[in-house]
Amino acid sequence: MGIHYAGIVRALASALDCLAGAITGVAGLPTSILKADFSKARRGLSKISGAPNDGAKMQAHFAASLEASVAAAGPPGSLEWTLDLRNMLVHRGRRIEYGQFVPRTPVLYGADALPVMRVRRVMHLPRDPGRSDVEVFLDTPWTLVLSEEGEHTLQGLIGSTKALIETTAKDLLDFWQWRRNHPASLCQPAKQWQEGRSTKSTGFNGYARGTLELAPGMATVHPDVARRIHSAALDDSARTLWATFD
Repeated sequence: MGIHYAGIVRALASALDCLAGAITGVAGLPTSILKADFSKARRGLSKISGAPNDGAKMQAHFAASLEASVAAAGPPGSLEWTLDLRNMLVHRGRRIEYGQFVPRTPVLYGADALPVMRVRRVMHLPRDPGRSDVEVFLDTPWTLVLSEEGEHTLQGLIGSTKALIETTAKDLLDFWQWRRNHPASLCQPAKQWQEGRSTKSTGFNGYARGTLELAPGMATVHPDVARRIHSAALDDSARTLWATFD
């Protein structure tokens, strides 16, 4: 059970962080696009300031639309809770897990005329996953977990995340089309790639180096992948352009 709920929460949080990468790029936020996350993207939009030109107005309009989409996607704090739970599962010590056995109905009786114990296991997820066990134990014990089955929580999170991504994706498409029609109104910040193209390497070469090389003479990819390669000027005819980029 723990494996499955952790997988769901990690997947949802990853989807939100990938959405943040698209927001950072399309909205032209002055922060790293490679290491974008949803919380940073929202903070970046809230800090936009400067001359009230058309680009800034579009950014402000998109920021308001995003916050409206977040509010409409689910109960207050649901998306922040999702990210907190992911961070706890991935980066911090695991919280104590709580559950209970709930009697199942109808009651069945055995050959001895005594009721047969039938229960189902119910999991409760933490109410404040951004806090430690020590911190939450200092509060009233009944506030440790959400007062609903974990299954209900996870189903709700899936629906909220899906709704947010769908509405935000539509707004991003509109924003991107506007930028294509007004290319000079919003410049892409250099801070998105503050150190330029990274050439860093950990130096790791595997545990059995050279035992199975990859040396393809050709590759078959989806048309969307080919379009991404062309857009990034990675094909042979355009690679020389990288030397001219600022």
